[in-house]
Amino acid sequence: MSIKILSNTTVNRIAAGEVLERPASAVKELVENSIDARASKVDVIIENAGRNLITIIDNGLGMHKDDLSLCVERHATSKLPAEDINQIEFFGFRGEALPSIASVSRMNITSRQQDAQDEFAWNLEIIGGAKQELSPAPLSLGTKIEVRDLFFATPARLKFLKTEKTEINYIKDIMTKIAMANPEVALSLTSDGKELFNLKAHVGEKALYNRLNDLVKKDFKENFSYVELNDHECKINGYISLPTFNAGTSVEQYFFINKRPVRDKLLSMAVKIAYQDFIPSGRYPLVYLFLDMDPALVDVNVHPSKLEVRFKDAALVRSIVISAIKQSIRNIGQKASNHLSNATINSFIPNVIAQTIPRLEGSGQQYTPMPSKPSFTMPKNNASMQSSPSVFTAEQKSDMKQIFAPTAPVMQAEPNDFDKNQIDFPLGSACGQIHDTYILAQTKDGMILVDQHAAHERIFYERLKKQINTKEIQTQRLFIPEIVELPEHVIEQLMQEKQGFAKMGLYFDSFGGSAISVSELPALLKCADVKKMILDIVDDLNEYGQQVSLEKKINHFLATFACHHSIRSGRSLSIKEMNILLRDMEAHEHTGQCNHGRPTYIRLSLKDINKLFERT
Repeated sequence: MSIKILSNTTVNRIAAGEVLERPASAVKELVENSIDARASKVDVIIENAGRNLITIIDNGLGMHKDDLSLCVERHATSKLPAEDINQIEFFGFRGEALPSIASVSRMNITSRQQDAQDEFAWNLEIIGGAKQELSPAPLSLGTKIEVRDLFFATPARLKFLKTEKTEINYIKDIMTKIAMANPEVALSLTSDGKELFNLKAHVGEKALYNRLNDLVKKDFKENFSYVELNDHECKINGYISLPTFNAGTSVEQYFFINKRPVRDKLLSMAVKIAYQDFIPSGRYPLVYLFLDMDPALVDVNVHPSKLEVRFKDAALVRSIVISAIKQSIRNIGQKASNHLSNATINSFIPNVIAQTIPRLEGSGQQYTPMPSKPSFTMPKNNASMQSSPSVFTAEQKSDMKQIFAPTAPVMQAEPNDFDKNQIDFPLGSACGQIHDTYILAQTKDGMILVDQHAAHERIFYERLKKQINTKEIQTQRLFIPEIVELPEHVIEQLMQEKQGFAKMGLYFDSFGGSAISVSELPALLKCADVKKMILDIVDDLNEYGQQVSLEKKINHFLATFACHHSIRSGRSLSIKEMNILLRDMEAHEHTGQCNHGRPTYIRLSLKDINKLFERT
């Protein structure tokens, strides 16, 4: 079989198979070309999810007549002036997109260069890859591209497209990513005459914030924190969600390299590591991260889609991302997501009573029965009200007069019950305890409800970490070493990690063939059940195996210690103890969530509380 050179049309259609997966791919390439042309406004119009028509209109630099004819030639580009593929500073640098799209559609390009002396724009029509003659056309500025009947020249491709709704969502997704990376560009998307979004341009220091606020619409200001880190090789900025504001999937994690949206496992893992202390397993933070770096340090030429990248120094990039996120989380401090407050308000809204109000027989009136199991207890010296009485006894009427007396009964508070001097603190002053589990505190503008176990667990954990990180771990030697019997293979596991445990103040040695001798503990764990603690450590070792770093194991062990040795639910606290806990929460980092990522407190403003009672 003889070898022959493929025609340009066939070559372009082969390339289209890689460059154009679906209509969204064409939209991406064309809009990125507009941005490369310095457009400040780009309008996208689609019909039938882009199958019938894709129109891109921009106010960019435009093209001269001669360039217009060349732009649909294979590998013709203005974006590699030095032909150095290591210095890629534009999106469309291959010169493949336009000829590939033109080869499988009916394309029409009209363009006018900003500084051209021509009285009119020029138009070029390409049908299935075949160029027609250039002709004058009306256009004041920029470029307009129409792509009709996409894939008409390769009908097999149409069979692999999804439903119209799905394909529109793909287009919306890519337009959203482009909008995030280019807040200075006004973008609109219209589908079958319906405007899906119309984003105005934003400039200045708040440009990214304003654009994300336009797109995310999830109480962005209250639930996200700014990220910024400037390294000489890589600059990072963006926004990350509070640990308590998370999702069940990683779909809301967006990464951009030099404004190019990418999918990268290294970046995803860096986010996971940075949040590992603050978020529950199986939950994911919302992340919008933008990395700017020398193009020579990152290869975006891995695949025609340009969604995959390779870093010259992957370890450095991962370290920078982790550091940037951790610093932002530290800046968050004790702040918790406001969606918790909203959920709390919704749970208070009465919606049962109106549905369960029977009518009194023989009358047009209604009454509200008391719950069969009251959620509160009446004072012992008062008779309880019946669930549906029509007549009260004389004794009950007397008791009710006392309950609903004109003047409320006066209760004498203890001198240390409530400290008004602490009400201005961020977490306010303790008022009391609910079910010996939750601390109720009053702030100057509302109230706080604190999970005492979750809060103390976090404080305990942060103290342990701080002592280890500063190498100031305080230990306590046991008067009589604790002997813990364990299987031999478990003892072998523990001995392999012996040095790591010593860093956290836990000293032990083998004691015969089937036991270990624990001689020293961290001072914060002086009342610990040593045997139970060792068994917990063994469970953790089995869970994590040998593939996890020692630092991660140590942090997990510390979290386990903190969980088992903090204030438990059901323990009664004095007002003084509650206030000490509140002040400790304010003094330590990351106390907005416990070691497992659950919230430690919920805040309700006075405005929220008034809303519950329909007060204006």
